[in-house]
Amino acid sequence: MKYLNIIFAFMLFFMFAAPVNSTTWNYNADEYEVLHCPSSYETLTEQWEWASDRAKKISGGFWVGYSIERLMSPNSYICHSRSGSWDDEPTLEMILTGDFTQKRRSIKEEAELSLKRLENKDYKVVKEVAILFYFSGAPIQEKNIHHAAISNISRYFDLEDRPLLWLGLSKQNNSVDFLKDMYGRLRDEYVKEDMITVIGIHTGTRSNIPFLKEIIKKEKDTELREDAVFWLSQQGDDSVLDFLVDLAENDKTEDVREQAVFAISQIETEKAADALIDLAKNSRDYEVSKKAIFWLGQIASKKALPYLEDVAYSDEKIELQKQAVFALSQLEDGDGVSALIKIIKTHPSREVRKKAIFWLGESEDPRALDVLVDIVKSK
Repeated sequence: MKYLNIIFAFMLFFMFAAPVNSTTWNYNADEYEVLHCPSSYETLTEQWEWASDRAKKISGGFWVGYSIERLMSPNSYICHSRSGSWDDEPTLEMILTGDFTQKRRSIKEEAELSLKRLENKDYKVVKEVAILFYFSGAPIQEKNIHHAAISNISRYFDLEDRPLLWLGLSKQNNSVDFLKDMYGRLRDEYVKEDMITVIGIHTGTRSNIPFLKEIIKKEKDTELREDAVFWLSQQGDDSVLDFLVDLAENDKTEDVREQAVFAISQIETEKAADALIDLAKNSRDYEVSKKAIFWLGQIASKKALPYLEDVAYSDEKIELQKQAVFALSQLEDGDGVSALIKIIKTHPSREVRKKAIFWLGESEDPRALDVLVDIVKSK
């Protein structure tokens, strides 16, 4: 027992007192051409002018970038397709600082982060996100932007062996104002699509909400409008619900109407759940009702259960009844299983009962086995 206690003491020491490990990459700062804007240039406009001047001396394509701080879940990342976490590549932060020694969190620090996440599901940390523009060549004008990208600086980002003109850290409000002005001068639809995403990730300010609404109202391209609808729902502000409900009911484009229903489901408030229920009950558009029922099954709201059960029994359209059955099967923690069992035993429609049997079988809920065995034996 004495030796077990000693071993246990050593385990605790290494778990909670282990130093932060570090890894050194076989890279050095000279392999990356990064030009940093001097701190004397304070505004994004001034910094952009500095980049414009420096770009005249660069032959071929180059990147211009800056960063914002954003609240995020500890283990979440936001990045463009050129980003990643490849173990054999340096992070963007390493490239920017020239420090190719990455310090890793100790076991104790990992445990502390995990504990905070368990205690508070909404626990967030501040992370730095880079906003990068690739120019096919000088001068720095909107017509020369090939694409825009985003990446946490703690991730690898493929600069394609091209120089990076780095402007530094910007406040979110200043960034949004700068990007809105830039968007108005863009002509390339693909770059505009990138830009909507870039603007949409600014969730620490309300200044981009009117801008996203304006895109939805005025842009002719459906995909741009859909992107703006999605990012409107990511702002953590249910004041946009009335706007989204109006879109779901009245927009002339079916894809935008359905995207608006999805966007409502992304706003994690009871008010949003009420809006989905109202659309499912009262929408004049059958597809909107169907989508609303589907997304009700995906959200964590206790209000969804009684409503979905009601639709499964009382709606005149058999397809909506079956959609409600599916939605019941998707409720968290098996909340819809009892309703599915009731439907199997009592629903007047054979078609709906069969659908409930199928989704009960997919539920992996222990209550399902007895019911399914009884059905098989009764045949």
